[in-house]
Amino acid sequence: MLFCQQLMEEVSRMPGVKGVSVSDHVPLQAVLFPYDVEVQAGGVTQKCEAMARHVAPNYLWVIGIPLLAGRDLNLQTRSERQFRY
Repeated sequence: MLFCQQLMEEVSRMPGVKGVSVSDHVPLQAVLFPYDVEVQAGGVTQKCEAMARHVAPNYLWVIGIPLLAGRDLNLQTRSERQFRY
C-alpha cells in the first residue's frame, strides 16, 4: 500500500496530471474477486457471491466514469477486508 500511495503522490505532482488512482487490474479486464455475502429479506437469509475489483479513491473520476447516484469512493469507503496495494 505504501508503494501505491507514494507512486500516486509522485505522479500527481507531474505537470499536466489532473487525477491519479490505482486498480488491481486494467479497466475492462474480466478479472474480479469473489466475496461471500449474506442477504436478509423478509426473514429469509440467502447466501450469494459478489464480484469485486479493488481500486483506490477517485478511480471512477480518473477513468471518466460519471457518477449518476450515490457517492464516489474515498478513504472512508475502506473496510476491514480491504485490498492491500
